[in-house]
Amino acid sequence: MKADGTTQTLKSLIAPQIERMGYELWGLVCQLGVRQGRVCVYIDHPDGISHADCAAVSDQVSGLLGVADPIRTAYRLEVSSPGLDRLLLCPEHFQRYRESQVSIRLRWPLEGRRRLFGTIEAANGNAVEIREDEQTFVVPYNVIAQARLHYEEE
Repeated sequence: MKADGTTQTLKSLIAPQIERMGYELWGLVCQLGVRQGRVCVYIDHPDGISHADCAAVSDQVSGLLGVADPIRTAYRLEVSSPGLDRLLLCPEHFQRYRESQVSIRLRWPLEGRRRLFGTIEAANGNAVEIREDEQTFVVPYNVIAQARLHYEEE
């Protein structure tokens, strides 16, 4: 879950513009390879996100990246809503969704487990506590490969 230098550079470049447009930069996922890459920008708004919102942000971000040129390989830019089953990308996301269900895929086994599905009990700057059945796991953020909010219709 720790952001690399490119991700941090991109966030600092695009976040102010996204916020000026009235959206929250939910997160940024960079998957850059030698020949081709992908930059996924997730935006959020209390009223939801439409296709037109994504297109407007995509135009602005594309322009910013075209001028600043911070990525030295070919890439595809994607702008999307984080959705109902949103990725949790930073400690603040875990704190915001305390007492919510989450599924977590781990980079390496933790207490013999590679996946967890449970409730977020607590989160701080270093780790998140996940209650699964009657057991609580303290999961450092650097062990998390991917965490996703579990959405159930009421």
